[in-house]
Amino acid sequence: MSGLGFESAGLAAAHSFTTGLTVLEETHKYYHGERLLSVQSSILCLEKCPSEELENVINYCKSVGCPPA
Repeated sequence: MSGLGFESAGLAAAHSFTTGLTVLEETHKYYHGERLLSVQSSILCLEKCPSEELENVINYCKSVGCPPA
């Protein structure tokens, strides 16, 4: 997944949000990468990406059991 993150250039923002999430007890049961994938879909919304791309990311996250964004 690191390669995908690198290619999308969303590493800094995704990591910043993910680090912030760690203050919430509910997020402690998820792995770092799971939180990053969920955050990435939110970042895509902020970037106003094409809806098809956003749907692909959300569907992928759901298929691998990532926490909801």
